[in-house]
Formats: sequence, structure tokens, C-alpha cells
Amino acid sequence: MNDKPLFDAIREIKGSSLTQSEVDRVNAAMGKSPAPKRISDAGKKFIEEAEGLRLKAYQDSVGVWTIGYGHTDGVKAGQVITQARAEELLSNDLERFEAAVRAIAPKTTQGQFDAFVSFAFNLGEGALARSTLLKLHNAGNYQLASMEFSKWVNADGHPLPGLVKRRAGEAKMYRGSA
Repeated sequence: MNDKPLFDAIREIKGSSLTQSEVDRVNAAMGKSPAPKRISDAGKKFIEEAEGLRLKAYQDSVGVWTIGYGHTDGVKAGQVITQARAEELLSNDLERFEAAVRAIAPKTTQGQFDAFVSFAFNLGEGALARSTLLKLHNAGNYQLASMEFSKWVNADGHPLPGLVKRRAGEAKMYRGSA
């Protein structure tokens, strides 16, 4: 069934657009499950900019072979890919981290979700799962949780300017002020 006319009517009666929460409530009332949360376009762009695009394999700051937009799985020295392949790898990687975040942080705003996907993309879902950041978030202490991002800026025991900037951006997304 096409639900667009129903949602158009609700928007008209309300006099404004619907929030995602309101759409989910209407869908639930109709017996429909909400679509799984996905990273927003802004969240994806943030990751692309933080990672940068490299079409030839390189070793990151801790020696991990990396290619594309921060892809590391199975990357070897001398490997070269196209931009289309880099985008495909990014999409696959994002699906993995979106699923992980949905499993370990089931209640998030879009900004919190985007921040967690970026964090997990960079450090791994295990780091997020074991973090005080996640424990505070899942306990509903969002203010303290947002301050935890700044603790994850070291590589090989030293703070890296790129990680300081990335964590600040993630904290800003998390707080909904990005």
C-alpha cells in the first residue's frame, strides 16, 4: 500500500513536516516496523572527509594497510583501486558498522548514530562496545557520554591532530549540533 497520501494528510493537518520519531509512531500504529537506522548523508560525508580518499594502498599512522576511504580488510602493499571501487568498499564497510551500532546502541538519535558509526569505522566496533562512551550512552547519560570522545585521540600512545579533530566532530554530531 502506498502510504504517501496518508503522510501527506498528516503533514497538512500538522502544518509542518514530521520528525522521524513521528513517522515511526504512525508506522507502529499501522503495524509496520520502522526501517533500520542508516547513516545520514552528513554522517557519510563526515567519514569520507575524515578518512580521505586514497586509491593506492598506504600504511596508516599505526602501520595498517589501508585503501579507499579507510578500508583495511585484506589490503596489501601495492594495491590500487578505482574511485568506484572505493565507494563500493565504503558502502560495504558502512553497512557493517551500521549493523554493529544498531546492535550495541539500539536507542540513538540520528546524530548519535552517525557519531557512533564514524567512531566504530575508525576504531572498530569492539572498541565502541567496550567503551565507557557506550556504557554512559546506554545508561542515558548523554552529556557525560559526549565528553568521552575526546579520550580516543591517541595512536601508538600519542595524540594525533587528525584524531583530535575527528573526535571533536563526532562529539558535535553526537550532541546534535553538527
